[in-house]
This record gives sequence, structure tokens and C-alpha cells, in this order.
Amino acid sequence: MTIRWYDSSELWNSKRYTPDVVCVNLGTNDLSTPNYDIKLFKSHYMAFMKHLRSIYPKAKIVMLTGSMLNGKPLMDQKKVLDEIKTELNDTGFYRFDFTPMNGSLGYGADYHPSMLQARKMADELVPFINRIK
Repeated sequence: MTIRWYDSSELWNSKRYTPDVVCVNLGTNDLSTPNYDIKLFKSHYMAFMKHLRSIYPKAKIVMLTGSMLNGKPLMDQKKVLDEIKTELNDTGFYRFDFTPMNGSLGYGADYHPSMLQARKMADELVPFINRIK
């Protein structure tokens, strides 16, 4: 099978590969603009977690806060993800928060994490994943 990277009709076949751990890092764009709708974010995030559980019933699913948010948006995201974890009432869901970046390791394109920041994030996340496996 040839994968066509930019073909929007190409659908992921979740039966071809079953992960042990799924990490989800969503919310930075949703919560980085003024007047974001936290209730809408929560409802869509919850729906996505339920969808992931339906296709990966045995996987450990880690809901992440990324390194790019800070202040009120980060606090709102943490609160919502903690609420979702509780409301799902599923011991296969986990929470992990990256340390917010402060620019000391540089920036990538459009203030995204630099290579050094990505390494720091990996150094934070890998031990957590190893503990939950």
C-alpha cells in the first residue's frame, strides 16, 4: 500500500496498528486566542477521548498539556483535562503536564518548541510513560 501523505481521502485504519499508549496534546491553538470557549473545548475533547477509547479499548491514553500555554489558558486547560479524566471514570486515562517553555532553550517556527525544548519534553514524558506501562 502506498501512503499518499497529502491525500485527504486516505483514512487511518486503526486495526492495522494497536498502540499500548496514546498521547494527546491538543488545546494550544484552541486556548491561545482571546475569548476562547472552554465549554466547547471540553465537549469536543471529551468526545475525542471517547472515540479514542472506542478504537483502542486497551490502550493507556495520556491527556497532555503542552509547553506553549501559560497563565489563565494553561490553568483552564489543566482544569478541563482533570475534569474529563474524572468524568470518564476509566483507569486507562492519564494526565501529564509538560513544563511551560520560557524561551531559554530557544524557539522553533512561530514560537513552537525548539529542538532543545522538544528534547526536554521527551525527557519529561518518557519516564512517565515507562511508569504507567
